Amino acid sequence: MTPKLYYVLPEYSADDATHFAHIHDFLKEIGKRFDLLLIVEKGATPPPSLGYRGSRVLHFSFLPLRLAELFFRFITARSSGYRDF
Repeated sequence: MTPKLYYVLPEYSADDATHFAHIHDFLKEIGKRFDLLLIVEKGATPPPSLGYRGSRVLHFSFLPLRLAELFFRFITARSSGYRDF
């Protein structure tokens, strides 16, 4: 059985030139060893070639709603068997 991992990605952009650019290769590698579920705080949905099983992009930018959405996503993932974040 493949271990499940819920990964919070602060930002995703296909042409990312910031310090998050190295994360793309990292996600490909951990996707080989884990059943990977992504949550993207800002940006677009990453391509499936990164090796994840599913992804969610947060919709709200207003802080109280954003925190409520993040909490809801964590609870949903936890109930789906994702124990490691």
